[in-house]
Amino acid sequence: MKYKLTIAIIVSLLLIGGGIAESVYVEHTFDDFENRTGEILDSRLYEAKKVAALDDWWQKKEKWLDLTVPRNQLTEISFTLNELLGAIEADDLASANALCSRLHQYAVEYGHLYGFRWPNIL
Repeated sequence: MKYKLTIAIIVSLLLIGGGIAESVYVEHTFDDFENRTGEILDSRLYEAKKVAALDDWWQKKEKWLDLTVPRNQLTEISFTLNELLGAIEADDLASANALCSRLHQYAVEYGHLYGFRWPNIL
């Protein structure tokens, strides 16, 4: 009987630890995304190279986030990044500003929604 209780406690601790690690990773990733989009917004210089680098970074992170964050929300971010690149290449700075602001807001909101919060873990 003691072995069953010990195994149950170990499994419970592993599940809670995994939930905490996952939440911290997601929050860190969206915080980093928020900082990167914030730098682009603050500079008001919409350079295709910076946005392409952000897109490359996002594609790498998206593969891991796909395990815990709903696919629709990740796809929306990818689509918006591609729209931003198109607006920059077309020299449409008003649209580029709006799209970059949207990306920044996604990072803020999804970081809060899926980050380290006790209800998210339990």
